Amino acid sequence: MWIEKTADGKYRYVERYTDPRTGKVRRASLTRDKKSPQMKKKMELELTEKIRKLQSESEHGREEGITLKRLADLYFESKKVSVAISTAERDYKAAKTMCKILGEDTLLENVYKLDILGLLDKHDGPDAGKKNERIKRFKNWMLWARRHKYIMSVDFLDELTTYKDRSHRTKIKDKFLEVSEYHALVTGMEVKEWRMLTQFLVMSGLRIGELTALNVMDVDLTEKKIHVRKSYDAAHRKITRIKTESSIRDVHMQPELLDLVKEINNFMMNRNLLNGVRTNIFFPAPDGDYLRYYTYNKYLRENSKKICDHQISVHALRHTSASLMFEQGFTMEEVARRLGHSTSKVTREIYVHVTKTLQKKDSEKLDMFKIG
Repeated sequence: MWIEKTADGKYRYVERYTDPRTGKVRRASLTRDKKSPQMKKKMELELTEKIRKLQSESEHGREEGITLKRLADLYFESKKVSVAISTAERDYKAAKTMCKILGEDTLLENVYKLDILGLLDKHDGPDAGKKNERIKRFKNWMLWARRHKYIMSVDFLDELTTYKDRSHRTKIKDKFLEVSEYHALVTGMEVKEWRMLTQFLVMSGLRIGELTALNVMDVDLTEKKIHVRKSYDAAHRKITRIKTESSIRDVHMQPELLDLVKEINNFMMNRNLLNGVRTNIFFPAPDGDYLRYYTYNKYLRENSKKICDHQISVHALRHTSASLMFEQGFTMEEVARRLGHSTSKVTREIYVHVTKTLQKKDSEKLDMFKIG
């Protein structure tokens, strides 16, 4: 073992070892603040243990004695190079919560012994929807662990049955607004900026990140098109690539949306002049920076609860756009092109829900039909 002094004044204790799978000589190191005979002895022991684990991992394809906390970190490292960072962080957060519920120091090999449903009951109480969501994400995490050979069997997942939740019809209904609820909501919104934003999202079907990323040049009044090419990641405050290839699209502005866009342009121009702000963002915050998503989301949740008697998320406005198009006779394919996705389970469920509602209305009309 030898010691290297780092640029920041710390000490790196280094040892070589042979990778049993490749036969190559590699380095293992640990960095500490101090350099002393006592520290050297301690580092020799810790490096020996680290090298043992590295060699075991290389030879067997997985770590031994891995804890849930360690597995969650490995999960995040793997996900963040294969999916959008926001998705990776969402899954990591779900895994970390399960670590808290099940015990982060629990060995992965012992997870099957836990009363997982009982621990969920203790943590979440009677909230069936929340517990079902945790079960779904936990299963995905464990299946990932099985694919990467951190665990040999996931048979215990078969015992994780879901809880009886609200009816499917009720849950779908909570994911969008009926036309009467939409009109009531925008009429009741006292902040003009948020009212116009709500109308824009429903009329266009854009995701909130797509709207936030728009520049003035992306909204073409002459061609009556919104050029959707990018998105804004509110968590990391940066422009990112669009969600999928099908999301890259030109959204036609119908007369109602075109009039709204002109109103937004006038509002933003006057506000920017008043605040002494110069920006080319289509829907900026008052200081000219990108929109504060969380401020708007809080306002929407509070007002939808107060006005419509059920709380909705910003994404529910996109579902509302789909619902209103279905009611007016647009097909699944037409709505999918407008919204910019190739498939959506929720959109399909809304389509079925709306179709059944329309069929019921048709039946009620037919009940009034008679001859002579």
